[in-house]
Amino acid sequence: MDAKKLMENYPLTTAKLKGFFLDKLVESFDEFDGDPDFKNFMVESGITDQQITTVIEGNPRSCFDMFDQEEIIMNIIYTNNKGFSFYLEKETTKKSYFTTRLECERSALDVAIAALEEKLGKPEEETNEND
Repeated sequence: MDAKKLMENYPLTTAKLKGFFLDKLVESFDEFDGDPDFKNFMVESGITDQQITTVIEGNPRSCFDMFDQEEIIMNIIYTNNKGFSFYLEKETTKKSYFTTRLECERSALDVAIAALEEKLGKPEEETNEND
């Protein structure tokens, strides 16, 4: 997975992820008792592409809630003697097995990003007709 390429190829999903993490940042500052100038600086700075890249590569699971909200559900399964696999709700995915959960989550996120981009790129009426 090349997170930078994913972000370049899927700009609508990237914008959704940035918005999601910015909302999380703002929520966390609701309880922040520190310097208000620092809080304002952080909120105004927003979420950078580099930060999204770091999250996608290092902790893809932190993106799963945003995809759940968009009804793109990633299911990670462990099978004895085979390893981890995934499937997306409403999608047929070729079954592959991964040695680690992190590898599996990264792969699931790749597929989910493409699926969300397709969903976001459709006109509203077309999206609702397919549900």
